Amino acid sequence: MNILCVHGEQLNIEEFSGWGKAFISCGHEFLFFKQKEKSILDAFYEKKPDLFITCESAFDRATKKAINLYPKCKVVIFYKNSSFLENKNFHDNVYCFNNFDPSIDIYPLLKGKLKPNLISDINYVGEYIDDNDNVILNTLSENGFIVKVWGDKKWPYRQYLGRAKENLVKDIIMSCSLSVSSDLFSGEIWPLKVFASGKPCILYRSAKTKDLISADNFNYEDEESFFKAIIDLLQNPDSLNDEVERINKDVRNNHTSHNRVAKLFNLLGMEQESDKCLLELKKILEKY
Repeated sequence: MNILCVHGEQLNIEEFSGWGKAFISCGHEFLFFKQKEKSILDAFYEKKPDLFITCESAFDRATKKAINLYPKCKVVIFYKNSSFLENKNFHDNVYCFNNFDPSIDIYPLLKGKLKPNLISDINYVGEYIDDNDNVILNTLSENGFIVKVWGDKKWPYRQYLGRAKENLVKDIIMSCSLSVSSDLFSGEIWPLKVFASGKPCILYRSAKTKDLISADNFNYEDEESFFKAIIDLLQNPDSLNDEVERINKDVRNNHTSHNRVAKLFNLLGMEQESDKCLLELKKILEKY
């Protein structure tokens, strides 16, 4: 099966790269397509996709023309606004979805090691946001913590170490006592990576993440409780081991790229491909 995926702003490229690896692990071909570099009609003509994945922000007249010219190609469109569906008159092979839960690419998280140059009490991966309610900034100013911060945009703090490259992420996580995160500033994917690696992540005002992975014991709504939880866990690192292990199993078995691709196949009526994808995930988890 040839799968073509738009490189669009509404699709998290890191997340959909994980989807691509899941597709490939099941024997399919997966290719990102940038509309600025090639006409979508040319891309369809050259690649003859069996499945095309796009999003509301990338949908234009040329896209509609292409999917109408190739009605046998299954088309998945992710949208945010319900008005997008008005007067589209799509053919039967077009599937529109408003929301898929976030997922992680399991491959970069396998076989992480503790690295002396990455050791810290606390780490945070995310963009710098100068906000009065940014509890992460307050964490940096606390004395006594060894903190390391990673992100694409430079933080004006000595603890900032640059972009967390994919091949380093597993070691960054394993070399740290705990991570911190907040849905207000960094979204749900980083906590999923941390828990999938078997390490704890303390959350601040992160209802979405908490509900997704049932992490009630790790989410705090006020700054005082948040800092107290950090200190308690640093002083008693084994206190939440059972909860970390439970969430670790949940994320690795239910929130990976393979899980989302399997769900997509099911929604497209391709149950055998769905089962194949979950079998590949099982093989990976048994091996590592």
